[in-house]
Amino acid sequence: MKQILPGFFSFRTLKPASSDVTDLQGDLTQSERAFFIARSRQLIGRWAEDLAADFLVSRGLVLLERNVRERFSELDLVCRSRNELVFVEVRCRRFNGIMSAEESVGRQKLLKLRRGAELYTLKARWQDSWRIDLVSIDVDASRWHLKWIKYLELEE
Repeated sequence: MKQILPGFFSFRTLKPASSDVTDLQGDLTQSERAFFIARSRQLIGRWAEDLAADFLVSRGLVLLERNVRERFSELDLVCRSRNELVFVEVRCRRFNGIMSAEESVGRQKLLKLRRGAELYTLKARWQDSWRIDLVSIDVDASRWHLKWIKYLELEE
């Protein structure tokens, strides 16, 4: 059974609106292992965003912008899929057995993402549909595991 840290809810606060989840795994290169050991958050974050962006583009999304700062939040990746705008939160965690990258996104973060996305669509005068996706990347000593969850929403 997974342990839960004090102060964290034991129930899921996020769920995909549909069961559209994609998984991918790969090996870390020697240089990637080095900066994960060095614990450079900036480098790890940039690596994760690069991996997520490459993955999404390979799946047919068009990358429009990265690291867009809105009043309420930062939007890691802004993409387009046909006539739908896709805001992608990228989370990366080293494996610790307590909380995965996916589980690190809570209710407050999703609310901030939603507000940031709404502001972005207003500024861009976007009239079509939009959604929030999550790309979570968990890393252990030699491998990474990427999970793409489409249509992220709050559980009731």
